[in-house]
Amino acid sequence: MITVAIIGIIAAVALPSYQRYVARAARTDAAAVLQQNAQQLERNRTLGNSYSKTPAGGDYTIPPELAQSPRDVPTSQARYLIELKSDGRSYILKAVPRAAGAMAGDECGTLTLNHFGQKAMENAHSQVGVAGCWG
Repeated sequence: MITVAIIGIIAAVALPSYQRYVARAARTDAAAVLQQNAQQLERNRTLGNSYSKTPAGGDYTIPPELAQSPRDVPTSQARYLIELKSDGRSYILKAVPRAAGAMAGDECGTLTLNHFGQKAMENAHSQVGVAGCWG
């Protein structure tokens, strides 16, 4: 009986710690995908002088391989979906937690990155701050 109690205590301490670790890893992956998208947007602007238009004049869209995080899973298993808002001169990239996904109730909410490289959060309910959610 003592062994079962000890295992229960260890599980009660270890499980929340593991869940925080998994959430932090998912946020780190989403942040990396946002950075990759920012690099693509900067290349596009260098070639076409616009964040929202391609050099050929079409509308710029996020490449399919950079439209979610993690990148290598089916969309139904993605933790974040990547959104882009641009007016041509500026942009905001967002990593939005999927409503039905594991990150839906994450304390950091939606991660955002703009054309100045400024990192922020939307809908966050955390005291961790930008450095804690992006770091």
